[in-house]
Amino acid sequence: MDLLDVRKLLPHAPPILMLDRVVEIEPGLSGVGKRQFRVGDACFEGHFPGRPVLPGVLMIEALAQTALVILMCEHADELDAPGPDLPLGYLARVHEMSFQRPIEPGQEVSFEVRIAQQLGQFTIVEGRVTRDGELCAKGKLAVSLDRKQLEAALEQRRAGRGSPLPEGGR
Repeated sequence: MDLLDVRKLLPHAPPILMLDRVVEIEPGLSGVGKRQFRVGDACFEGHFPGRPVLPGVLMIEALAQTALVILMCEHADELDAPGPDLPLGYLARVHEMSFQRPIEPGQEVSFEVRIAQQLGQFTIVEGRVTRDGELCAKGKLAVSLDRKQLEAALEQRRAGRGSPLPEGGR
């Protein structure tokens, strides 16, 4: 999956879109998102002057975005663009998270997510953040996605009544 595919499945846009691409995916089960962090990326501004480090909360956000791609990817062929008709996925809870190593500009980072449990609209995931094979962070979180709203939106789109946003209209 490349950047365009990720942008079809997620309503996020830069600077909060934390994934460049998804390189491994088992729909509904697991996936690995990647991001090449660069000098000048907005996520490093002010954190910390002279020694930029990715905020931990953005590692959590990237894991949540990877989880939502895993949940939405089975519908990728039907989705040309996100739109106001589709449900938003939300980070619902951080169960636990620990941080071992910092992420700095110039590093490519992997966001590995495995679905652990489905509880209605909530999905519990286990995630790992790695760079160069080293663990940077790990934890469990929950994301929320209204599957009934998703199915209704897909039905409307199939019937030609959907209203996705035009290209570039986020």
